[in-house]
Amino acid sequence: MPLSKKDYINRVNDMSSHDIALGIRENIVTFAELQETGEFTAIKQREVKKVLESWQQEDIDYDAAATSEDLEAFLVKYPNSLRRSNVEARLDAILQAIESEQRSKIEDYKRDSNKVPADSAIKTLGEKNVRMLCDHYGLDFDVVANFEYPQLIFNEIPKSKDDIPEGYTDVFFWGIPSSGKSCALAAILSTMKEEYSIVSPEKMKFGSSYRDSLTNIFRDDIGYLPARTARDRTQYMPFYFKERGKEHHKKMSFFELSGEVFELFWEKESGVEILNPESKQDAEEAFKTVELLLSCPNPKIHFFFIDYSTETEKGAKHGLTQDNFLTAATNYFRNNHGVLSRNTKAIITVITKADTIPGVNEEERKMVAEEFLKSKFGNFYYFIEDVCKKNNIKRGNLLFSIGDVYFKRICRIDRSYSQKFIRKIIELVNDNKDTFLSRIFNFFRQ
Repeated sequence: MPLSKKDYINRVNDMSSHDIALGIRENIVTFAELQETGEFTAIKQREVKKVLESWQQEDIDYDAAATSEDLEAFLVKYPNSLRRSNVEARLDAILQAIESEQRSKIEDYKRDSNKVPADSAIKTLGEKNVRMLCDHYGLDFDVVANFEYPQLIFNEIPKSKDDIPEGYTDVFFWGIPSSGKSCALAAILSTMKEEYSIVSPEKMKFGSSYRDSLTNIFRDDIGYLPARTARDRTQYMPFYFKERGKEHHKKMSFFELSGEVFELFWEKESGVEILNPESKQDAEEAFKTVELLLSCPNPKIHFFFIDYSTETEKGAKHGLTQDNFLTAATNYFRNNHGVLSRNTKAIITVITKADTIPGVNEEERKMVAEEFLKSKFGNFYYFIEDVCKKNNIKRGNLLFSIGDVYFKRICRIDRSYSQKFIRKIIELVNDNKDTFLSRIFNFFRQ
């Protein structure tokens, strides 16, 4: 039975200094009330004060402990504390709340596989939880544990007409920064390598290293996606392409334009600068190369990449949307008559992240994508439609996805979209009858 105030007052002379200090600490009795008894000797008073002082720092530490780490440290520092049961109860409640929150987060991560990036997933969630998520995604844990960003090796780009080989079909890949061009190219090139023959032209200094580094991203069915960088790069990649089992090859060059070119279009249109000096220099160089290739006599195919999911996200770069940049580009094309119509065979709009487009089948998703383009990018859409009608240019839309992405940077490739893209290119690019090149391909097939 716990002691009452009356017990302390009546028995102060017989009680130990520790027990008296405990009664005072628990607010059962006060120091002054015990002094009034006349039985609380000066010696015992000094002893009681000494005990109370020794507990003062413990009380301060107890009151300050707010986190599980604080409470665990308290138990280590004061293993025999009278507050131990309270501390353990508080600690247990906090740990249960953390565990409940963690379980809720894991369920959330199961629904959205890209809430935490690969390079910090284990540190953020802990190995146990990442393993649990990997099991849920059907992903090998080592793929996450060994994650590293792929290194892209950039080449020079053409500076004059003499740098651009004749007889190629120039395939332009347009898109604002982070529109998915590079990742789409990686998927397309790696699928090409798996199913077709590709040979670099002799004595050609452009594009082969960059093409190889993109292709190698998906040398397996699961690849690591490159990091988004502050600087985009324009790259020109000429190569010979041949369907296995066919007699003739095709000569084509992939031209991936820096996304900053669209920001430059917007700067020229608005008179407001948004590019930093380094990016602007890159964009100006890329712009010169754009004009150079557009003016050359090679046939051209233009692919414009538009990210479907970006339109539903907040926090657009500079407060500007894809539509702002595409409208600025449209004005550039409109004011430079013939830029898109000159030797152009086809203009195709590619809607990336097509797996996020609602619809029960591909036909429904295509209809949704068509309405999406008309409603979100009306200026661009109807301008392209008008150019194609007036100049008898093939016009079309393609849905595209690189596959399932986990932890923002790990992708299990879906080659079906790349295969459709490649078939579209095969349809649009004419065969080359060069027998010498055919012999080269036959050599590589042996």
